[in-house]
Amino acid sequence: MRVSRVIKGLHCLVTLMLLLLVIFFISVNHTDTPRTGDELQHRYKINDSLWLYTTINREGNATVPMIYRFYLLGEITGNNDVVINTLKNTMPFLAGNGSISKITSDGKEHISIIYSGKVYSLSDTTSYSIDGRQADIHISYTIN
Repeated sequence: MRVSRVIKGLHCLVTLMLLLLVIFFISVNHTDTPRTGDELQHRYKINDSLWLYTTINREGNATVPMIYRFYLLGEITGNNDVVINTLKNTMPFLAGNGSISKITSDGKEHISIIYSGKVYSLSDTTSYSIDGRQADIHISYTIN
């Protein structure tokens, strides 16, 4: 009887310690505002309705490289803070530590991109809003 009670007590203690450890790691690794260190690096008009926005995050240290995020959206009017706040709520179509050397549009819904560098995330489609309607873009890449 005593051995059974001791085992149950140890089991409860270990379970509670593991639960506290999981809660601690979640709270340490949780960030409320993702991409807080992003700065607008570039805006580029691709066609009449589509713009390329590039942000850079320099918050890495010696072992974490700068991260570039690329977005395809309609024109965002306002200063850099307005643009950054809009982009924080948007998923980039490409993130990495390289650069886009060429971007071309067929004028409709297809974009071709030549990119050089390491890729962290990549999407072959993205969408944006123009004049209140949703437009989808298909992206093809050449990655060096």
